[in-house]
Amino acid sequence: MDKTNDNISSSSGRNTNNFVYNTSDIRPKIKVELPTDVESTKNITNEDTKIKKEVSRLTKQQQVVLQRTFAFIKVRAVQNGIKLLLRMFAEHPQYKDIWPQFRPYPDSSLMCAPELSRHAKTYMKGLEFIICSLTDEEKLYDSLQRIAKAHVKWNIHKKHVMHMLEQVLIMIADEIGPLSNDEKEAWTTLYDVIANMVDIFAGRI
Repeated sequence: MDKTNDNISSSSGRNTNNFVYNTSDIRPKIKVELPTDVESTKNITNEDTKIKKEVSRLTKQQQVVLQRTFAFIKVRAVQNGIKLLLRMFAEHPQYKDIWPQFRPYPDSSLMCAPELSRHAKTYMKGLEFIICSLTDEEKLYDSLQRIAKAHVKWNIHKKHVMHMLEQVLIMIADEIGPLSNDEKEAWTTLYDVIANMVDIFAGRI
């Protein structure tokens, strides 16, 4: 009588009793997922890269132009800020509703509202903070981030920031006369950087 080989083959795939056993067929399939904190880190790194790229757009020459021209509007900062906001709301009346402190006031009495002068002071202080940070890359990076994040909570979009630029250019021209192309370009670049950073923090770009 022939002896039957009862040995079962291993993962080598050796044929025993007409069966082939391959352990690779029964290996558990493991799904690898990145931890949430890893994904968050990747998003933060990507955001940080975009922001640094924006900040680097301001040239040294533009920084000098911004500092020089801002010195003229700083002398009467609050008054200039009030005029800037009033022109902004006259040009874009719907923007007044962005800030809840302005909503109770009709357009005719907004000029005398204490909230307007307070907001003008805050706006001009924020602008001054940016201008004073221009020569320090790290400080500039932090100041622009702070300003951009403050605008995100009010659901500000790039178009709002660029519409404000129009009034800023008028404000500066009121103080120093017609602006040169270099002066317009410097302020336009600054506000475009701020506008893009607002959209970056809001997750729009």
